[in-house]
Amino acid sequence: DQEAGGAETNARCGTFLVPENRRLARSRMLPLRVVILPSRASRPREPVFILSGGPGQPATDQAQYYRGGWHTENHEVVLLDLGGTGEGTALNCDLGGSDVDIQGYLDGYLADGTGYAACREALQRRADLRQYTTMSAMQDLDELRQALGYRTINLEGGSYGTRAAITY
Repeated sequence: DQEAGGAETNARCGTFLVPENRRLARSRMLPLRVVILPSRASRPREPVFILSGGPGQPATDQAQYYRGGWHTENHEVVLLDLGGTGEGTALNCDLGGSDVDIQGYLDGYLADGTGYAACREALQRRADLRQYTTMSAMQDLDELRQALGYRTINLEGGSYGTRAAITY
């Protein structure tokens, strides 16, 4: 782990490796980014795992919003970029368009649907898209929970993160 953050709060940052396909003995390993914000309490309660929206939003991008807030008063906060999100595993496609022509982002996807097929073809050249499911992501989260030695955890999710929490 490397230390990150300012004088107010240090965050433990690292990478957690998980198999892309748990059924393959020699599966490609995915580097999932992790940020753990420490509790300010001398005896913290169970940690809070943050599940982001989207799907597709990297949780670690939200660390700044939890640093020094009420969450860290009595809990560690754990942010894990789920497979397919974040640096190293993001499943993003070039949508075209521009900030001046916002409709241009959607034309190929919604008007004739060709954008979806092109995106899928580009992504499946580098990833097994069948493995990027909510259930698989929650298996990754549970493996991280175990690796960190937590017996029980709290979950906080927004938007898609709520669905992920229910699946967990």
